[in-house]
Amino acid sequence: MTTRVRAMKHLVDAVRRSIREKNWYAALTGALALPDIAGWLDGRPGGSKVRFVSWFNDYLLPKYTSVMDGHVFLSGDDCYALRCAYLHAGDFDILAQPARKVLERFHFVASVSDKMMHCNQFNQILQLQVDLFTEEVCSAVEEWLRMRGPDPAVATALAALPQIDFI
Repeated sequence: MTTRVRAMKHLVDAVRRSIREKNWYAALTGALALPDIAGWLDGRPGGSKVRFVSWFNDYLLPKYTSVMDGHVFLSGDDCYALRCAYLHAGDFDILAQPARKVLERFHFVASVSDKMMHCNQFNQILQLQVDLFTEEVCSAVEEWLRMRGPDPAVATALAALPQIDFI
């Protein structure tokens, strides 16, 4: 693994450290930034929304689509609306976000037991378990790195990532 691919891995590792430490807000912040970064590094055309939605739909949409009936719990558009609402306003309500398609609000939970409370939808409110959601984003980024990291254009973009040096 090259140094710069490891640098991208550092971002994933930071989210996972937040998950282990139960620092849910930091984990969510990092996880919602990762598709933006990966979409940019991938050289996807369009602005932030187009890149984010495209990347999400390629790498995460299957995890949020029911195999039983094809129901989409979370689309790239609604996740981008969450990203905007949360990163810019600290909110889980996406009703005012132009990017939203179906959902109106997110309800995040942190399980204190072995119960799984993930992908429960009531009308236009989607409940997600914060540790599962953020880990799924991390896994998707690692899959993207395995698939696209060797591409010369992506490798060049990864090499340009800023890195915090340890002294």
